[in-house]
Amino acid sequence: MELLKGLIGQGLELTIHEDGVHLLVGSVNGLTHQQRETIQTNRERLLDELRLRTPMGQYHKAGDLPLPLLPEDAHFINGTLAYRPTTSAHQLLNHYLREWMWAAASEPLEQKKENAGRKAANAWLRDQQH
Repeated sequence: MELLKGLIGQGLELTIHEDGVHLLVGSVNGLTHQQRETIQTNRERLLDELRLRTPMGQYHKAGDLPLPLLPEDAHFINGTLAYRPTTSAHQLLNHYLREWMWAAASEPLEQKKENAGRKAANAWLRDQQH
């Protein structure tokens, strides 16, 4: 757990892809070469630590997500969750987090990562309402 805690302490967000095999990594500040190398070298160990630490469905409301949500984001997310069964809400929040992480990690410009994540996750959530 120390490796995972160390990387999280450096500002990285790590989660397991819904396929259970791939590791998703995001950072508002980008990854250093050393961080990238550490993650690649210790991929299996990190996945194991995440499986122990982060059971699917740990999130119950928007405020539980490890994301820099705006008040409007939280209101939108929680409003969407209001009439869903608990299991569905857990799945929705986990997927929202993954959408955000993927989009933020894919954005090359550091100053645009947070907004890219927010935009992608909120667009995905809007699609789920229809």
